[in-house]
Amino acid sequence: MKGNMKGKVRWLMISAVLILGVGLMGSGALWGDEAGPPAAGASDGGQTTVGQPAPAETTTTQPAAPAATTTTPETGKVPTTEVTVTAQKEKPKEGSEEAGYKVENVTTTGPWGQMTLQDTPYSINVMSSDLIENVQTGSRLELFRMNPVVQASLGDTTAGTIGLNLRGFPASSNYNQDQYIDGILSDPYAIYLEDKERVEVLTGPTGFLYGFGDVGGLINYVLKRPTATPLADITVGDYGGSQYYAHGDFGGPIDKSGKFAYRLNIVTEDGRTEVDDQKSQRNLITGALDYHILENMLLQFDVSYVHSKEDGILPNWLGELRAVPNPSKDWGEPYTGYEFDKTRVGAKYTWDINNMFSFRSAYSYAYWYSDKYLQANNTVEPNRTYNQMIFTIAPYYTITQGGYAFLDTKFTTGPVQHKVTTGFYGSYATEYDPSDIFAFERVTGLSLAQPTYVSEPALIAGTTRQVEGSSTANYNWMAGDEVTFTDHWSALAGLNYAQRDVNSYNTTNGERTSQYDKSALTPSASLLYKPIPWITTYATYMQSLEQGVIVPNSPLYTDAGKVFSPLMSYQYELGAKATVGGTLLSLALFDIDKSNQFAVANPNGTLTYTQDGREDHKGIEFTVTGKATEHLTLYGGLTLMDSEITSERDNPAIDGKRPVNVSDELAKVYAEYSLPQVPGLTFTGGAYYTGPYYADEENTFRLPGVIIGDVGARYRTLAWGTPVIYRLNVTNVTNKKYWLTSNAGVVGEPRTVLLSAEVKF
Repeated sequence: MKGNMKGKVRWLMISAVLILGVGLMGSGALWGDEAGPPAAGASDGGQTTVGQPAPAETTTTQPAAPAATTTTPETGKVPTTEVTVTAQKEKPKEGSEEAGYKVENVTTTGPWGQMTLQDTPYSINVMSSDLIENVQTGSRLELFRMNPVVQASLGDTTAGTIGLNLRGFPASSNYNQDQYIDGILSDPYAIYLEDKERVEVLTGPTGFLYGFGDVGGLINYVLKRPTATPLADITVGDYGGSQYYAHGDFGGPIDKSGKFAYRLNIVTEDGRTEVDDQKSQRNLITGALDYHILENMLLQFDVSYVHSKEDGILPNWLGELRAVPNPSKDWGEPYTGYEFDKTRVGAKYTWDINNMFSFRSAYSYAYWYSDKYLQANNTVEPNRTYNQMIFTIAPYYTITQGGYAFLDTKFTTGPVQHKVTTGFYGSYATEYDPSDIFAFERVTGLSLAQPTYVSEPALIAGTTRQVEGSSTANYNWMAGDEVTFTDHWSALAGLNYAQRDVNSYNTTNGERTSQYDKSALTPSASLLYKPIPWITTYATYMQSLEQGVIVPNSPLYTDAGKVFSPLMSYQYELGAKATVGGTLLSLALFDIDKSNQFAVANPNGTLTYTQDGREDHKGIEFTVTGKATEHLTLYGGLTLMDSEITSERDNPAIDGKRPVNVSDELAKVYAEYSLPQVPGLTFTGGAYYTGPYYADEENTFRLPGVIIGDVGARYRTLAWGTPVIYRLNVTNVTNKKYWLTSNAGVVGEPRTVLLSAEVKF
């Protein structure tokens, strides 16, 4: 295994050097041009008339006072008031199709606030709203299937949640420690994409940045904010099968003085999916308001409501998953399904007090109510039949709150510049359950030749009132210093005093059944070196305290509700980022060591969690985003790892083995080519490889790797003077059958055809 890793590292390093070298030579930067390579030309982002192409629309910005503000994600600074006017073509908006989806700034940096992506000493991969719209995905799972640093590990079978691996570690579903909205811990359910400006994926421990967290990293969803000029986009389409939807995106200033601006996203979806008997229904509305109180003071609000319902949800599979069932068939039961409502409100306040001090704060509240949950899970038997456990979860609800407050102080000590940040980040999540929250029934001897359906059992649950079943509190006091020594050298250093308080309660008598209150001081330090302005290298060390798993309250687990002790992890990372022409190249080498916890499959189809030994994951990430040429856009990269279980005591047989469900190889690329001969026409396609992984702890059963391919096209035109975009995408074009994961596995989605038409008024 070590030899294979050395070969992977050598191959990737050679590839990265060649790619970077070609880009540098083509730019002339190797000959002393410190300004960096010239940006590639804009794509076919222009508008065309029917039968006659039109040039791309170009804009620039000029100061105006007062005017509505185009607010950006959390910056740590009140945005400058701007108004858009027609002018000569200039640098395209970051994250836009014209920019090749390349972004300049990121916000998933905790107390540091907004930072330039190239100068961030962490591995962060960004998927912008333009990219999300152009691939037409309404599913987070399908979006992350494209991401070169993410292994999709569990399908959307549980009311809007998904499973992901980051650097080989599972992203927790315990109140979605890995899922954030605008930098604040989110509730665990129903995060949709239509109202998001971008999705930022940070890989690696996040101890200093966000306190307790998952060792593999986190995902931050950034909401769309109000616009400086009027915006009105309407899209109608089909997410596959007959999942018809309509999406309206509106924004602009409210008053003539420009102090108020708004953004409104409305989505309705209803219809059948590509899977038999499966129907989806969803209504989403998200509003955002910006109030520019003073030139240096900004108050922001957002509110979101979603109602979602799905019939015929996919089952989870256990046992020896050899032959893959037909993904277009419903292998659960037609009467299964879920229905829920979710409301979220948020607020932010930013004040640039003076040239020395600035203050940032935010708060969010989310209420999620599950009205129905009925599922059928299958276990494959050695005789190639399967058993089915049909279970219901009674209505319950969760409340998740979070917020932060940071004070930034800028000063100099001699030639050294400082930005010292101090403050607090916290979150609190509670779940309220009835004492009889579960009921289930087992059916045996079903044939794998085709789905077999049984009558709906009379399952009775939820006859008692909902009381507090568990709570999780996360409190963090932080202090950090962003130090600039010279134009070439800088550093980030900080400490986080993290405290985690987790409780589980007996919902019959209210007694606490398990609890831990753990605190730790977790440091982080980074050193950055910029040999020339468009290349940044860095070295980062991070400690992180990870919450032990809270076993889901499900009959699938023999130790349901148990709270495991927290875990400490350590990471060393070396990285380099280069803006070459219109592309951003990123390379990171990492070594993560953490305590091991995993679910063991039992012969009767249940799972039992355990903590034992440690895991060590060494690897490389290489990503590219942007315009490779004037007409070619690339998004993709590689992740190569050597993952290993070490120091195993209770089960020495798995010492030195690879962790379950961890693929050591990811290679993914998505490309767009705008046809010069037909302005407005763009062809798209992608190939996404996930390498093989083991399905058992002793590494005796391995599932093969899989390549999934997508193709598509879009065409921009003017219809009666109005810009229109037509899109066609086909995912899993070969209709490949594959498993997403072996542990509580879900079959990958079948071939899906997506169509839409967008009108920009």
